[in-house]
Amino acid sequence: MGHDATLDWTHIVPVGKDILFVRNDGLFAVAHINTAGELVETHAGDDATPDWTHVMPVA
Repeated sequence: MGHDATLDWTHIVPVGKDILFVRNDGLFAVAHINTAGELVETHAGDDATPDWTHVMPVA
């Protein structure tokens, strides 16, 4: 994700040690913050079901 991180996330929630980013159009990404303080993307896609109204954090 880095400096060119996608804009307009509609939900950003913690998932364990990761962060889930979701957009209403089905775009999603999973990332974590490394020991240097950088956001590191580990998964991404554009095929999540669109128009979520709630996304809940999990441990």
